[in-house]
Amino acid sequence: MNYQRTFGSNYPNECIAVGTRRDVDNTVINLVNQYNTYMKQGDIKSAGTLLNANRTALEPYLINTRYLNYLEEEVYNTGIAALSAITAIISDTEPPAQDEGSCWYQEY
Repeated sequence: MNYQRTFGSNYPNECIAVGTRRDVDNTVINLVNQYNTYMKQGDIKSAGTLLNANRTALEPYLINTRYLNYLEEEVYNTGIAALSAITAIISDTEPPAQDEGSCWYQEY
């Protein structure tokens, strides 16, 4: 099993960043409201233009598929690191790979 690097994960070489997203506050509420107004009106082009023009200010408040894919990749890489660190695995199905000297136990 290999670590995945498609979406920006560098785990275990780098620690997972904690607390990189924020709740909407007074500093960006006007931008968020304007964005939502454009989306409700079906004006995706204006919403995209507003988002791109304010990406730096809005980045800490965005939860999008890029961010979710990054988190999923971090979880996957954490699982690989955990499987590499343990010497015994108990599960109903055989693991896809094991390190030399590790054991797989199946419950009866």
